[in-house]
Amino acid sequence: MGYKLMKGKTVLLTGKIAEVPLRRAVEEFKDVEVIALNIGVAAFMTTDFILRNYLPKADVSRVIVSGMCKNVDVDTLKRKWNCEVQKGPQDLKDVPDFLLGKKPGKRDLREYNIKIFAEIVDAPRLSLDEILKKAEYYRKCGGDIIDLGCIPGETYESVREVVSALKREGHVVSIDSFDERTIRMADDAGVDYVLSLNSHNMRLARDLNACPVIVPDFDDLTLDSLKRNVEIFLSFAGDKPFIIDPIIEPFNVGFVESLVRYRDARKAFPGVSMLMGIGNLTELTDSDSHGINMALTCMAQEIGVDYVLTTEVISWAWNSVKEVDIARRISYFAHKEKLPPKHVDYSLVILKDSPFESFTKDELYAMRKEIRDKNWRIFTLTSGEICVFNKDKFIVGKDIKEIFDEMGVEDPSHAFYIGRELYKAKLAISLGKRYVQDQPLRWGYMNLDE
Repeated sequence: MGYKLMKGKTVLLTGKIAEVPLRRAVEEFKDVEVIALNIGVAAFMTTDFILRNYLPKADVSRVIVSGMCKNVDVDTLKRKWNCEVQKGPQDLKDVPDFLLGKKPGKRDLREYNIKIFAEIVDAPRLSLDEILKKAEYYRKCGGDIIDLGCIPGETYESVREVVSALKREGHVVSIDSFDERTIRMADDAGVDYVLSLNSHNMRLARDLNACPVIVPDFDDLTLDSLKRNVEIFLSFAGDKPFIIDPIIEPFNVGFVESLVRYRDARKAFPGVSMLMGIGNLTELTDSDSHGINMALTCMAQEIGVDYVLTTEVISWAWNSVKEVDIARRISYFAHKEKLPPKHVDYSLVILKDSPFESFTKDELYAMRKEIRDKNWRIFTLTSGEICVFNKDKFIVGKDIKEIFDEMGVEDPSHAFYIGRELYKAKLAISLGKRYVQDQPLRWGYMNLDE
């Protein structure tokens, strides 16, 4: 059954080389016509060239040119033809989704309901300038609250100065310490949150202006312990606001049980804000952080957690604040729509890649028949091989040195270019990424140049 898109015909303008594979890609679409102009590569088309070689018929309502056409001005074509003109995707394999209006990664992800505590670990070991720079970095990454992580068993003597400086810079600040003197000094300086209170230091609740986070006793990480500590807090502080943290534990040393504790705590305290310290997982797991941050943020979203705490100490957890910021937006959208977080946004698909299709060897061999020049075209195949061809040669293989040698490129600058592209293609195959000649590989939110 073919797809019918809109009233009138849609024309795809392309060159001779891409004509056959493009026809095959859109064969299921009604009222879509592929027109190949007298040029080998569509990317080389210009506005003037198109105007000289093509004029839409009366039944054409939309013309689409390749996204690779850097020298085509669609607004000029619109004025000349009085019909809709668009640039399509750069890869013809993406044309079907483009025709159907699928635009991955274009969701409105401005909304979220989880706030991020971004912890500056071992803050007393840092200078004030270092702390302010780290805090500003976290804020730019999406952190909502700057958490000053203290040294267990030590008093943070300069905490008043640090909290005051952060507040002057417009930060919301928390202090992460069980040292009573540190907590009182931070509270006097206007700290916003205190992490954390349990039965061992709950007497502070009588005097605190800051919002405390209530946790279970560390020798009794149970929901009953959390409930008892909340009751003690309420007896001391009355109706003051507070947050609960049932304590998430690392994988393999209590994680599943702690996750159940979070679920049960949400049921026991339906109207109370809850925090989850997901840094306990990213920092203590030998794995790149982006997938873990995505999974944990989705768990937090489903449970009904209001705050997450993360940090960036270990190398594989760098950029965690930014990753959680992206994850909370994706998870909020998916949860609101009652959908899995799939095909919402590909920003956290970093080392591998979002869905794509590759050419087969037969498709490229057919394409090569239209080649009339010696310029090399480089593709990756569905078989995991690299295919390189021009009018004289058609080379397929996995060893980039053997491919390079067979190509026989002698000009040093061109050899450098070919070597770079072959290595990029090999890297793409190794990581499961899409390769497009002369285009950077896709690295999710990192958006790195090569």
